[in-house]
Amino acid sequence: MAVILNISAFTGCIIWFHKLIRQPGNKLILPVILVYLAATILSFALSFALQHDYLDGLLHMIVSAIAILVFWLWTSIVIVVKYAKKGHAKFLLIGLAQTSALLIVPVAIVFLISNASFKIGG
Repeated sequence: MAVILNISAFTGCIIWFHKLIRQPGNKLILPVILVYLAATILSFALSFALQHDYLDGLLHMIVSAIAILVFWLWTSIVIVVKYAKKGHAKFLLIGLAQTSALLIVPVAIVFLISNASFKIGG
């Protein structure tokens, strides 16, 4: 469930991102990033509400972290390729700064998992 919801959020936001990045000029991509983060959090909550056996939450968190990292990698590569061709270092740094907001969530998920207690029974 979490995988399907994350794939749908990923596909929708990647299509929107590519439409935005192909337009002439330098567009703000932060709305795409924030919508993707919100969609990932919503898909986590929805999949956790529908599937909540033991350790399902852990699986949903790992899937969400991997999906966010793949989205960050994809958008960063596209930004580097676009602005490296033109030689605009200023816009390259601005674009990478906007996508760096994605890295907060996987780090938080790693901290949550590392502090979790997986006791079964007494």
